[in-house]
Amino acid sequence: GRVERLFRTLQDRLLKELRLGGIATIEAANRFLEDYLPGYNRCFAVLTAQPTDLHRPCPARGALDRILCIKTTRALRHDWTVAHNGHLYQVHTNVRARQVVIEDRLDGTLRMTHRGHMLAYHPITERPVRPAAPRTVSRRHRPVIQARTHPWRKRVLPPRDILAAVGSP
Repeated sequence: GRVERLFRTLQDRLLKELRLGGIATIEAANRFLEDYLPGYNRCFAVLTAQPTDLHRPCPARGALDRILCIKTTRALRHDWTVAHNGHLYQVHTNVRARQVVIEDRLDGTLRMTHRGHMLAYHPITERPVRPAAPRTVSRRHRPVIQARTHPWRKRVLPPRDILAAVGSP
């Protein structure tokens, strides 16, 4: 809407005016804007249809911090830990959740929440060491060789010489 039109106009018209004025420094551009903007506003300003202010009031500081943060959803592991940005965090609050939301605030703090409720946690500085699994010596499995008298070793069909003597068709 209006903002996009304003930016398009300023990027086109203002740059041309600055070039025509031979302005190359920021200080000179600021002085130029003091004269340019009132004339620009006289040409393009539009009065509102309703004089009442329809803006919402600014939320409280805590709500604003919660709104202006980076929220990421992380899986809660079976040992009540969460991995985030290469760090592990231990959750103290006993919560039945598969996922939690981590808020990276603008002041550098982290908040961990589940369904709007804040969770208590602390960072884990050292990863826990898992005990080494005991090594089992694997014995080579030797194939079972059946005895010569085993029924599976007997012939299913009679030998050919017997079939020839009987005179098979």
